[in-house]
Amino acid sequence: MEVQNWSDQENWEKFLSGIQRAPFQQSWAWGEFQKACGAKIFRIATVRNQNIVGIAQGLLEPWRFGQQTLTVFSGPVVDFKLGPKEYQEVLGLLIKKMADEAKSKKAMYLHLETAIEKRNESLFKKFEVENKFIKAKAFQPVDTIILDLKQDENSLLQKMHEKTRYNIRLAEKKGVSIASYSGFLVKEKIDEFVKINKETTSRDKFSSHSQAYYKKMAEILPEEMFRLYIASFENQLIAANIVINFADTSIYVHGASSNQFRNVMAPHLLQWRQILEAKAAGRNWYDFFGIQTEERKRQSKSGASWAGITRFKLGFGGQIFSYLDARELPIKKTWYSLLKVLR
Repeated sequence: MEVQNWSDQENWEKFLSGIQRAPFQQSWAWGEFQKACGAKIFRIATVRNQNIVGIAQGLLEPWRFGQQTLTVFSGPVVDFKLGPKEYQEVLGLLIKKMADEAKSKKAMYLHLETAIEKRNESLFKKFEVENKFIKAKAFQPVDTIILDLKQDENSLLQKMHEKTRYNIRLAEKKGVSIASYSGFLVKEKIDEFVKINKETTSRDKFSSHSQAYYKKMAEILPEEMFRLYIASFENQLIAANIVINFADTSIYVHGASSNQFRNVMAPHLLQWRQILEAKAAGRNWYDFFGIQTEERKRQSKSGASWAGITRFKLGFGGQIFSYLDARELPIKKTWYSLLKVLR
């Protein structure tokens, strides 16, 4: 086996298409989007007998004072059909190559948010100790809820919380309308999402991406990957969500809702229509992309609570998945110490 710098999009995507719930953050298209946002993209693959058995896509991004960082979101991705010994061998090769890249680019640190579930932590432990990784705060959610879409519609409804089913029916009865947009239509509608998103972040005290970020996402990502859903009531936009479709999964990545007409329960119907559309498109999974478990809540130093968001998502049923906490490998020790102070 050997690790190679990779430039073949077709075989990269072919590998990911065979991975259950392959992370969109490791997709070629997501890398191109991040490139458009200013990152330099670093792609590597481990190859055995001319076949890819593992990949990692990293983002080399500028920081202050002329420094830069190397970040890998939801990676490396290793073929789980490999036995434990081979899996660790492939993982080790990818981690070493990423660490070498971080050093050669004189990055402050290598930041990893792996695609490894917490229950499989032993797969990473060896490399954590050998390379002296330290635990760090993740930039993206480490816990999520995922719905199995291979069951029928009635089963999905029955496994929801009773109140969630009621709110879906209420929104339908009240006359909430749902529309979905892709392609050039998204580019016309994305400003509406941005407007209502500002209202949401102001109300709920969440940070958010810039308007330029969302517009670039709509512009760069392929039509089949990016979808915007909008809920309206009495000809007024009251909720909007962004869904990423990749491989066998649809992922609800961003959501916003108005302060107006909150009693018509539009977000519940919006999610349900997204779920149904994902199922109709042949997706096997629907990922709510982020909750706060009780364990994470206890560990949180910020005091921030995702209680409302978590309760809302749990209402749809599904299974909780927990991934490893972020890990960082300091490269420039002095700069890294300064970074810890600034954080």
